[in-house]
Amino acid sequence: MWRQREMSAVILAGGAGQRLGCPKAAMEFRPGETLLARKVSQLRPHFERIIIVANQPVHDAQPFPDMDTLTDHSDYQGPLVALATVFQSYADRTEKLFITGCDFPFFRPQTIRLLDEKLSNNDLALFNHAAHLIPLAAIYRTRLSGHLNDLVASGERRLMRFIDTCSRSILPSVALQTFDPEFTSLLNVNTPEDLATARALDNADL
Repeated sequence: MWRQREMSAVILAGGAGQRLGCPKAAMEFRPGETLLARKVSQLRPHFERIIIVANQPVHDAQPFPDMDTLTDHSDYQGPLVALATVFQSYADRTEKLFITGCDFPFFRPQTIRLLDEKLSNNDLALFNHAAHLIPLAAIYRTRLSGHLNDLVASGERRLMRFIDTCSRSILPSVALQTFDPEFTSLLNVNTPEDLATARALDNADL
């Protein structure tokens, strides 16, 4: 388990899920298990502090009384605004944040260890998979709080614009092959097709 002062986990669970037909956090992955509940159960053994950022209806429908919770009042303005809220609230309480979306249904603690080992003194560490950076399965230093708040205050809403202004350790996804040969750690669910693929992979592992 990561020490609380060293690193905390953040689950972003405020996505509207327009292509899925319901908010992502409330989408059922297995019978009786939502994407959000699945992510909480995966992270709980590995972090002393888990922070859930969601809109009020999700908080009301899926309460996690032992988790830190923040309400995203930004009306689906995207993850950058949600991250600014988290960084502002926790910059003086933890040095690093493992940021993930509730729509990443597969988890391996080795993924976080690898990111942490490669972070060095950079602002963040993230993977490059299929020629795309993966910013919502990454480690960020909370020293970025002021810079992030300035960007949001200027009207910026693009997460990748923020990423581009930070010092980064970029890991090729091939680094996962020894323990995650299908790169399921980096699979996120945005469409019904993604959901079907993830469920099939999950059933194959049962």
